[in-house]
Amino acid sequence: MAQMQADHRDAAEDMGIPVGRLINGAAAALSLTLLVGVGVWGYRTVMRDVSGVPVIRAAAGEMRVRPEVPGGTPAAHQGLAVNAVAAEGTAARVPDQVTLAPRGADLTEEDVAEAILKAPPEPEVQVAEAPPALDEVPAEPAVDDEGNATDAGIRALAASLASGARSFTAEATDEDLPQPETAVARAGDSGAQPLRPRQRPAALKAAFAGISSGGLPTAAAVQGGPITSTRGAFEVNDIDPNTIQAGTRLAQLGAYDSEEDARKDWLRLNANFEDYMEGKDRVIQKASSGGRTFYRLRAMGFSDLSDARRFCAAFVAQDAECIPVVTR
Repeated sequence: MAQMQADHRDAAEDMGIPVGRLINGAAAALSLTLLVGVGVWGYRTVMRDVSGVPVIRAAAGEMRVRPEVPGGTPAAHQGLAVNAVAAEGTAARVPDQVTLAPRGADLTEEDVAEAILKAPPEPEVQVAEAPPALDEVPAEPAVDDEGNATDAGIRALAASLASGARSFTAEATDEDLPQPETAVARAGDSGAQPLRPRQRPAALKAAFAGISSGGLPTAAAVQGGPITSTRGAFEVNDIDPNTIQAGTRLAQLGAYDSEEDARKDWLRLNANFEDYMEGKDRVIQKASSGGRTFYRLRAMGFSDLSDARRFCAAFVAQDAECIPVVTR
């Protein structure tokens, strides 16, 4: 090792560059660099105001100003006597002088002017004129040798009374019924129609009571008064509910305590809705619910469920019960 160091020293000396001179030169260069850096930093420090560094200046005037009202803005409703009760526990002393608040500003004339309201016009009520009376009363239907009305006579009488048929309403009272000496009014002879539906004649009930087993009224029933049915509406075709196939469309017209009540109501509906009841068969089905026995009155003869719904819609429009059903 000592031999190698000696060899390097000898080689440097042979080259003519002393080692100590190299070290001194490096130290001098480092010192000079440090000196130049310190000089530059000092120059910049001295000249920083000139180089554009902002300067904070004190504001003119007092730093803090005392407010005009040291206690702050007073809250509303202060100084009232009622506040003294909560604050001090006792009521405040009555002041020597009480000043009332000023009156409110009055409205100007254009503000107080009221618009003149016009009363709504009274509705015009049109009074229907009574139709003229007939000069002649329809004759009685022809009867056979046994005293019963014939089919041709019944249909002829019904055709002559078609114009006097009355719409479906409540039962007529004795005051509402026409007197025997009053002629039957014909609606087709006058263009003016009464606003209120006419009552069903009481003679129709007598016609119901005189209906024979064949579906036609007897002469005794016809003599009681005019019949409001046309086109053979009293011809009834009963259908056994046990023979109806499942899926058949029916229209239920009501439920009754007895079969006789159901038959009578069918005749009433047949007389008042003859345009819709034409071609419909009667079905009276016995049923029970909750220990109570009742009878369902249904109409049969619809092509589909939509036909039954249209049928019931016409009944419901005149306050009659009707529900489309499908047998099971």
